[in-house]
Amino acid sequence: MGGFAGHMMHLNDNPNLTFGQMKDIFEKASKGKLVGTEKTDGQNLFLSYSVRHQEPRAVRNKGDIKKGGMDPAALASKFADRGDLTTTFVESFDSFDRAVKSLPIETQIKIFGPDANNFYNAEIMNPGDPDCDPEEDPDCDAGTANVVNYDTRSLLIHRVGHHRRDKSTGETEPLHNEELVKELESALVHAQQSLADNKYKVQVNAIQNLRALSSDKPLEHAMARLDSFMSESGLTDSNTIGDYIIKTIGQNIDNFLPQLDEKVREMLLKRVLGQKGAKSITQIKAQIPQEDTETLSKVQEMVDENKSIFKWIMFPLEDIVHDFAVEMLRGLESIFILDNTQEIKRLYGEVEEAIEEIKSSGNDGAMQILKRNMEKLKDLKNVSTAAEGFVFDYDGNTYKFTGTFAPVNQILGLFKYGRGDIPPLKRKKKIKEQEQEIATEKEADIALLPGSFKPPHRGHLSLADAYSKVANEVVILISDPQSEKSIRKLPVSGEIVIPEMAKDLWETYLSNAGIDNATVMISPSPSPVGAVYDYLDNLATSPDGGEVKIILGTSTKGGDEERYTDLDRYQDTNVNVVSRPLEPLSVGGEDLHASDMRAAIDNMDVDDLETRFLPSGVSGEHIINIIKSQAPILDPEEDLEETSAMAGLGGTDVGGYSGKPNKKRKPTLFREEGMIMREEMVVELKFREMIRKRITGKIKDNKNEGVILINENQKKMLDEYHFEYALRRCIRKMILQEKTEPTPHNNTGINQLSDLLKKIVPILSVGFKSLTTDEQQRTSYRSHIINAVINALAPAQAEDEIDSAGDETELAEVDLNIEDDIGVEDEKFIDIDPPKPEEEEESFKTLPGQDLTGRNVAQQSFDRIERIILDSYDVLDNEKDQDLFYDYLLTNLKLYFDKFEGELAGSEAEPTTDEYEAEKAEEEELPEETPAELEGGAEEPAALQEKAPPGMKKDVEALKRDHSDETAFKIAWGNYNKKKKKKKKKKRS
Repeated sequence: MGGFAGHMMHLNDNPNLTFGQMKDIFEKASKGKLVGTEKTDGQNLFLSYSVRHQEPRAVRNKGDIKKGGMDPAALASKFADRGDLTTTFVESFDSFDRAVKSLPIETQIKIFGPDANNFYNAEIMNPGDPDCDPEEDPDCDAGTANVVNYDTRSLLIHRVGHHRRDKSTGETEPLHNEELVKELESALVHAQQSLADNKYKVQVNAIQNLRALSSDKPLEHAMARLDSFMSESGLTDSNTIGDYIIKTIGQNIDNFLPQLDEKVREMLLKRVLGQKGAKSITQIKAQIPQEDTETLSKVQEMVDENKSIFKWIMFPLEDIVHDFAVEMLRGLESIFILDNTQEIKRLYGEVEEAIEEIKSSGNDGAMQILKRNMEKLKDLKNVSTAAEGFVFDYDGNTYKFTGTFAPVNQILGLFKYGRGDIPPLKRKKKIKEQEQEIATEKEADIALLPGSFKPPHRGHLSLADAYSKVANEVVILISDPQSEKSIRKLPVSGEIVIPEMAKDLWETYLSNAGIDNATVMISPSPSPVGAVYDYLDNLATSPDGGEVKIILGTSTKGGDEERYTDLDRYQDTNVNVVSRPLEPLSVGGEDLHASDMRAAIDNMDVDDLETRFLPSGVSGEHIINIIKSQAPILDPEEDLEETSAMAGLGGTDVGGYSGKPNKKRKPTLFREEGMIMREEMVVELKFREMIRKRITGKIKDNKNEGVILINENQKKMLDEYHFEYALRRCIRKMILQEKTEPTPHNNTGINQLSDLLKKIVPILSVGFKSLTTDEQQRTSYRSHIINAVINALAPAQAEDEIDSAGDETELAEVDLNIEDDIGVEDEKFIDIDPPKPEEEEESFKTLPGQDLTGRNVAQQSFDRIERIILDSYDVLDNEKDQDLFYDYLLTNLKLYFDKFEGELAGSEAEPTTDEYEAEKAEEEELPEETPAELEGGAEEPAALQEKAPPGMKKDVEALKRDHSDETAFKIAWGNYNKKKKKKKKKKRS
């Protein structure tokens, strides 16, 4: 899924999974007993809805959810200028907004909380317009398909992976509540009829059983392979994957370093596993005698190669799981694709073509990636499903079967994103089309684009693209700063951004953008100005002597063009150079800065990189890998000047700008000269985190029901809405303890709410409990009260926003020219009527389809409490106090209504006496007046209803809820005759 959703596990990714459990999953799957949902290939987004503000909220990363999510304007701004991706997010978000607005307010609050408390994991699939041709119409919707091409635009809400946000702290916790998801699913199904014109269908992912295997052979084969694997590793069904990892790495250490001291062995094991508190490589090597160079070298190698070790030891198990998943998914049809057979043929053909092009590319790195993925894919015939995979829950964890999707995604991704230091490959078909295009006359031979580019971003690419259209060739000159002031480092980790990285990024951008007339060069000059003059001097002294037209490319930002003041010296040479600065690209009205991009890379903020800094289609993970896998780190113990000199040793020889690739600095050089390399990537870090949890054990939550726990750590232990429930109990306790002064809450809004509830709950209790004829009356009462409270506080909130505008509003009013709006005839008219006061919109509104009796009683109650609520809210000026007051007021109202309903259902019987019970027993005998038909007559009970007195029919209908028709008539006739008897006795007395 990516984004805030994070990484979903394969079976082999969970170190806590036992091999016995893995076998159990295999058996359940093969018999068709695995229940889950289809895994889809789209754009991830977390969604919620603010009932308070009546607008949706979206989340793409942790920063978004801490702020409470993005509103529609913020989401549109975040994805501005991203082409079809912008359209996809904005239009699907609008569809979600309209879908939720069609739901009753009580349903909105129940599903999302009062103010965007619950965020649901969702995915957007946009296949685009099938008739869209971007070359003919750049504004058409080409879609945002990744590997799978779906047929309909869908906003799909998953059944797992949701989160709940605590507004008081901004912290989040997983939301496991199947009932809420079912409620949302049901509500969206009913809403679809009124949303026929929505561009996206908003729905919850359908539950399905993974189809059973038609033969037992795939299961038997998988079980045999797993048993063999366990036997070779000395494992049993009770062992976990984490046990296997620890044992295998320990054995590797023993085999590779048999002479290692036990203490050093344990330190090295923890280091390789990435366990919390593990010693650094320097601390480990300090325990080994310095003259034992062989051991020191092997320890260093063990740490350096830990990533490769992980892949090597996990591949056998990963391959078993993968092959079984392929068999389980064979023929699985996607419910979002109309013609699954046709889509499988398309995928098959695309992968087949990609394999042939990689084989003939001559790119050794791409060939290695193809080889690794073909080991998984094994045969093109295994491309047998158009679905990405299947998601299911087991023992509290969510897993996925993805089968061939993973290797297919990796192979096709080489053409779209590249991989590591491999830039995106070009399709031969596209290259041939470009070669057939007729070359157009250009203004210049060469356009120079100089800079340190530490690192380059989409603004730089926009300049290169513009110059590529006016010059035959664009030469991008990367300077190589050496001084302490000019060296560029990542802000937290201190990793240095070196010229080779900038070159790799440039080549990735250019390939992705299809700019094939650009060359990237690294200059030995420490400044862009020096790099330009060196290049021009080389051309001016070239023995060829032909005239060369040069455009010097710069941006207008910061007066870059003013730095090149000595271009006149080339007037009498064969070099004709002119400066042509261009406006820099801005995103969302803000200039792009390399320093901000370095911070995003350091934080591994993929979403921020792709949203602001990277060209469309370039993977944020790919860019982070380029920087993080090669970046040297300054050793704080080394002198900076000495370190800079060492860095210079790894420089490149440009040699007159031959245009040939430059040699990269060797990582071993940095290690030998006091510098280290960072090789841990995002996936590995996540895997290590899971292993650490396995080794250190789990801390079980200790929930103490009935005790209010307020601090941050304790809040995480509360179940869904448990805090609100505890708070309500606290407030009740405060009301009952009249003689004891309650301890105030640490939030003023909650204290104000406590006082308010003391005043309004008794009023609401009387109104609610007076409605005993029909449950629909009470449902109407609570719905009208909650809706009226929301409407009442909405104007107060709007006034707060207006007040925050300050003097700006007043100035705008002063600037109005009143005379322009008054005609001549208007000047003669003298209005003697007093001005009519503006009508305020009433808070209490009648909800359609609700019981009118409940509505009328609710209005009486609300008339008594409205002013009390507004006075309590108006006291608060702090935004956090207002938010908590609002949220917990709605929550407590709902909880109190539930309490009132429970009290009505479980009311105690009234006191009685022996005399009363004796009299009642006598009267319970069937009266003579009861129709004979009820004693076994021939008439049906339905016919007897017509004979019943008018006042009795209503009682019969009420009694039918708990009794059969015949019994209901008997009881009703009996009650009717009792009343007649009492009247007769009363007359006689």
